Amino acid sequence: FKLISPAFGVILVWTEGERGGAEGRVTSFGQWCCQTNRGIPLVKILAFKIIRLVTAADHVTLPPQEPGLVPADLVMSLLIEYYTEALLNLLHGSHDMIETENESLRERVADLEKKVLEQGDEIVCLRSTLADVLRRLNQFESRGGPIPENRIPVRNGSVVHRVLLQNNHVQSSPQYKDSPSSMKKYQGSVSDLASRDPLRRAASYASSLPQRRVVHYQSTGSLHSDSPSSNSVSPVPTSPSPTHTPTPPPPQRATPTSTGRTTPTQKHSAPQRPTSVGNLSLAKRWSSTGDFHNVGITSPQSAMATASRQAHQFRSTRAPIRGWGWVTVNNDVDFPPTPDGADTLLSGDWSPVTRGYVQLMWRWLTLTSVTHSLVLWTRDASFNEEEGSVRIFLRGRPIVLYAPSELAESYDLNKVTTPPQTRLKLEWVMAYMTQRDITSRFGHLYAALVAQNISQSTTMEIFNTTLDSPDSYGYRGRDGRSNLYLLPTGEMVYFVAAAVVLYNVEEQSQRHYLGHTDDVKCIAIHPNKLIVASGQTAGHDRREGRSWKFNPPPDRTAPEADQWPHIRVWNSVSLHTLSVIGIGEFERSICCLSFSKADGGTLLCAVDEAPDHNISIWDWQKGERGQKITETKCSSDTVVAAEFHPLDRTCVVTCGKSHISFWTLDAGGTLYKRMGVFESRDKPKYVTCLAFTETGDVISGDSNGNVIIWGRGTNTISKLIKNVHEGSVFSVCVMKEGQIITGGGKDGRLKQYDAQFNDTGLETQVPEHLGSVRVVSEGRGSQLLVGTTKNCILIGSLEVGLSPTVLGHTDELWGLAVHPSLPQFLTAGHDRLVHLWDSMSHSVVWSKDIAEQAQSAAFSLDGSVIIVGCTSGKWLVMDSETREVYSMHTDGGEPIQVARFSPDGGFLALGSRDNNIYVYQVSEEARKYSRVGRCSGHSSFITHLDWSADSQFLQSNSGDYELLYWNASLCRQITQSSELRDVEWASNTCTLTFNTIGIWPEGADGTDVNQSERSHDARLLATADDFGKVKLYSYPAAYPKSLCHTYGGHSSHVTNVGFLHDDSRLISTGGRDTSVMQWMLV
Repeated sequence: FKLISPAFGVILVWTEGERGGAEGRVTSFGQWCCQTNRGIPLVKILAFKIIRLVTAADHVTLPPQEPGLVPADLVMSLLIEYYTEALLNLLHGSHDMIETENESLRERVADLEKKVLEQGDEIVCLRSTLADVLRRLNQFESRGGPIPENRIPVRNGSVVHRVLLQNNHVQSSPQYKDSPSSMKKYQGSVSDLASRDPLRRAASYASSLPQRRVVHYQSTGSLHSDSPSSNSVSPVPTSPSPTHTPTPPPPQRATPTSTGRTTPTQKHSAPQRPTSVGNLSLAKRWSSTGDFHNVGITSPQSAMATASRQAHQFRSTRAPIRGWGWVTVNNDVDFPPTPDGADTLLSGDWSPVTRGYVQLMWRWLTLTSVTHSLVLWTRDASFNEEEGSVRIFLRGRPIVLYAPSELAESYDLNKVTTPPQTRLKLEWVMAYMTQRDITSRFGHLYAALVAQNISQSTTMEIFNTTLDSPDSYGYRGRDGRSNLYLLPTGEMVYFVAAAVVLYNVEEQSQRHYLGHTDDVKCIAIHPNKLIVASGQTAGHDRREGRSWKFNPPPDRTAPEADQWPHIRVWNSVSLHTLSVIGIGEFERSICCLSFSKADGGTLLCAVDEAPDHNISIWDWQKGERGQKITETKCSSDTVVAAEFHPLDRTCVVTCGKSHISFWTLDAGGTLYKRMGVFESRDKPKYVTCLAFTETGDVISGDSNGNVIIWGRGTNTISKLIKNVHEGSVFSVCVMKEGQIITGGGKDGRLKQYDAQFNDTGLETQVPEHLGSVRVVSEGRGSQLLVGTTKNCILIGSLEVGLSPTVLGHTDELWGLAVHPSLPQFLTAGHDRLVHLWDSMSHSVVWSKDIAEQAQSAAFSLDGSVIIVGCTSGKWLVMDSETREVYSMHTDGGEPIQVARFSPDGGFLALGSRDNNIYVYQVSEEARKYSRVGRCSGHSSFITHLDWSADSQFLQSNSGDYELLYWNASLCRQITQSSELRDVEWASNTCTLTFNTIGIWPEGADGTDVNQSERSHDARLLATADDFGKVKLYSYPAAYPKSLCHTYGGHSSHVTNVGFLHDDSRLISTGGRDTSVMQWMLV
């Protein structure tokens, strides 16, 4: 059958595509048309399928006609007669329309490319102009001549100074004609913005002097103004000026800037003209409303197109334009000031609404494109010699800090403060000692307590205190598995946060492996019992706003590469790292590790906690980074355990959610998987643990409470023991003598079976307040090591029972207070527990559940009374020896962030998250409290408090980076902060003061540093930050270039630090990792 129209071929092709298979024949299509196409034009049926058009064949052979179908030739002739012309018209019309649109699109793309290139030239011109202005400013400063200035009065009597440039040769960006009305609107916006901004307060930002004449800027390349509402300098006329014919600038040489950088010569066509002295002397600053010049844009559509082009160009250049500061519009979002290149957006006759909308769009496009490519949130500092003040920037906020008089005359921003000679050494990750341990091993503490004039009854009560608290610090059992082992040295190996702890119970000593940079998730012991492998999770660089598991650095040897998830193999005797494996190979974290046992531990198996839970086999001894033999997908569901078979080098067993898998590694390095067959038995939701018998059978525990034995070399069940525990079987341990110990998660029981899986009747119960069984490991002799879900470690046997040796907190810790005269400290956490610790014996003196989430704590002047602030706004007054609660008070409904006694003991200040500071008068040996008043003035929650040495003044920080001063007895703010520049402060916990300028890293956003603490001898300053680091500075850290010693160990944010009363040790508390670490000063 010969086609007489291409349209018919279209019909055939579309039909076979729709019908498919053997039914896609012409005869079937003809029958379908006769049945469904009555009164419906076929062109409408085919219109929505036009995208499936293909070239039709010239000849099509019809298949034999099937009975009962309409003859194909009749259908085809009708279709050709009535619809060929319509289809052809449709196709030709669509083709013409597409061709027209393509031509228009090509023209538009070419126009956009041309305009992008033009914008690039304008940006080059702007950079050159800015570099030249900076150079000229440096020349003025080097000559020592005063710079004339204007002053504009703003809020609270402070002044905004405008630097006036006087030089005939300074070139600026192109100037354009402005109307007087537009300039009046602009000039008024500066003072309006300053008056509307609630964040700029006189106490911390405003000048107390009538004039500023000389401002020296640190050589960082940034040009920061000393006005609260501007950050850059741009000359502009204040009255209409005739439009000059632009002349191209002469070729520019490489011009040195204040940073020592050079601006290379660039060809550009952007117009420039020399600026007269008169114009230069009328300089203005970019405010948050931008600078608007008339360049001929006359419509909103063209202006928005220009905004899009400029945002694209700005994003593509990715240049560090450090001269652009940030202008705060509200409390939460900071926007960059509008550069000259954006002035075209707001020219012409715009309504206020349209002008504001276009400007907001520019701000949004710019902000979203540069926040991750430009380092604009800096602490770049400038020093005002006349005022003796330093201006720093946190998250774009200018903050003025006044130097003490004795330091102001010689202050130099470029001075480098060396780190202290004193260093920190991790001494202890806190363990909770039992009564027996205390009395048998620390009897010498009795004499020490008596020597401190503590009564005998109190001393005996301290030593006889029972373990009535379920939680303390030191072990991660809440979400860990297979994380507790005993080494031949007698040390228990477990991990807390980013530290692997080796704890000798008998000698009461700890050693720590600190090679990891983030949470350790699993460990494995080599068959020789001396080598340990530990795997960590992916780090998170909060400052850069990126997670390493999704945005790793390109170089695996770069310093930041250790933030990737990886495995570290190390020697447990020397703590020396033998190999670092898998950098760049794992996505999230290593959840399972196992050394091969049949060949002496040459291979290492690892499972990545990624969506596919990839399993990989490594020859870990090949080079410093090992060699990966193979990798394959393990399971799309959770994997909780992976173990090499003890008798078969090529066999690996994994288990997890709804599966157990038996893997075989062939000679070619390929893994083959066989799934465990549960047959007709109930398939468990989770297979929770693995173990091996002496004969090579596999033992698994599951969420149904059953124990299953799998025959060696098979994937089928050989024996099933039902209902071993109520709830899940979390752990199975095979002892050297062949006995099998099982641990239950819900019932908290340990049960023993013999080698033939017969119940021996021996069992014991873990106390409920210590948690459920998470892992059981073999100890010395018949002893067992038991880790629980409440971060506790117990040691004992089924015959004599179990006793706790290490316990751990289960929620964040924020409260930390150091005893004023004893080597003790107190911690308080969100798990409602308060612990009083002894730093010498590394034990808990007492523990109390206060039934409230604790946020802060403080000791009274003599240490007899403790204040505990809670997240509900309540605060408790407790006896530090008897734990008796004297009283409970409430101030507001927000957390009490900080509590501080005055140095004379007569006042108590409480900083709340409701933005207020509550001041109380203290009497009756710190047992009675009468409110003096409330200090109101902060616009955000209180973060830190410090008392002056004479107990008259308070200084406080808030969440929006304010530093305010108060008269404590009157509860009134002292607005002239310069008056307190020479006040001696009893402590320095405020992170934002003149003496802590150097603790803020480059690019800090104001929340990076959680706490600072000055040593009692005022020589050292310790900080706790959001990157899991404890840092030690020389005090004061008053210079931006202050060097320090940095120490890891915590895996998440460090919430607090404190020096003991004699400065012999430093205590740090962790947030998410719930750990307490004790550092020795050496």
